[in-house]
Amino acid sequence: MTEHERRTTLVDEATLEQVEALAKELFGGMMNLDEPIKGMNDDDIVAPDFHRMLRDPDNTLATLSEEDKVVGFALATPIGKMNPRRVAESADTAYVYIGGIVPDRQGEGLIRHVSKDIAGKLRDQGYTFAEADCVHSGGYAAKVHKALGGAIVKWEDHPGWPETGPERFFKIDLRQT
Repeated sequence: MTEHERRTTLVDEATLEQVEALAKELFGGMMNLDEPIKGMNDDDIVAPDFHRMLRDPDNTLATLSEEDKVVGFALATPIGKMNPRRVAESADTAYVYIGGIVPDRQGEGLIRHVSKDIAGKLRDQGYTFAEADCVHSGGYAAKVHKALGGAIVKWEDHPGWPETGPERFFKIDLRQT
C-alpha cells in the first residue's frame, strides 16, 4: 500500500467529536488543541489544530467504544509530518501523537486494547514501525510498555516537555504486534 492509499478508517462525525472532547479533557491543561499542533520543534506544524488533525486522511485513528461512547483513542501520523527531516521515512514509520483513556476508566487495562488496535491498523496500512513518547504520570508509559512488550525494539526515558514531564520514547516493530 502506498502512502497515498493510506486513509483513516471512515469514522462518523459523532465519534470524531467524542474523541476531540476527550482529548481536550485529557490534554487541555497541557496544550491548546485549538492552536497549531506542533511536531518535534516549535517550527514543525503537524496540523493547524486538533480538529483538522483528527480529520486528516493521512492520519490513523483507533478508538475504543462501549455503548456508543468513546472510552479511549490513539491518533498516529506519518513520521515526516511530526519531523519534516524524516519525511523519507514516512512510508515506513508512523508517530503515535496522542492517545488516552477516559479518567474514570484509567487503570482497567484499556490502554492495552487501544495500543494493539492502533498498532494493527498501522501495520495493515503498510507501516513497519511506530514511534511514540508516553508520559510516566499515572503509570501510562509502563502500561504501554507492558502491552507492546516484545514488539518494542528501542525505548529510552527522557525529560519530556515542560507541559508533560518525564516521558518514555518507544520504537515498535509492528510486524511483532
